[in-house]
Amino acid sequence: MTELETIAEFNVRVLDIANESDALGEKMSGSKLVQKVIGSLPVKFNMKVTAIEEANDLSKIKLDKLFGSLRTFELHLGEGANRKKPGMALTSVKEELTEEHQVSQNKDSLAKSMRKDYERGEKDYGTSKSEKNDNENYSRSDDEEVGMTLISISTIDEEGVERVHP
Repeated sequence: MTELETIAEFNVRVLDIANESDALGEKMSGSKLVQKVIGSLPVKFNMKVTAIEEANDLSKIKLDKLFGSLRTFELHLGEGANRKKPGMALTSVKEELTEEHQVSQNKDSLAKSMRKDYERGEKDYGTSKSEKNDNENYSRSDDEEVGMTLISISTIDEEGVERVHP
């Protein structure tokens, strides 16, 4: 068994070899297969092999039971490796806000501003002073232009040329 190979992959490989051996006329006994499997395991399985040897008679243990026990041990080894990375959980990453988060924050600040203006009893609450001045220069065509941009479709043809369809 290689270091990168899993117990499940190794199990399949051992069974394939046993079947090929049987097809060639040399049937391998279960105890012989168990001995060969135990002898070919990597060093990381040594403590499990020792426990299996002490708890079981290797001449009577079934190959399926051995592989089941090794698979369980392998899973526990994997969980231990994942637990050994506490730095990953504590690492902080500063990310720039996406446009959605920025819009959400802008809406939150606008809502706070509107509430303060309302509590003060100001007329036109929810609009900033610059927005109040902009309202004088406002026309419906400003919204229509923005709306056109949002619903336009762009496609890229086979030559790689981008085309915008309003």
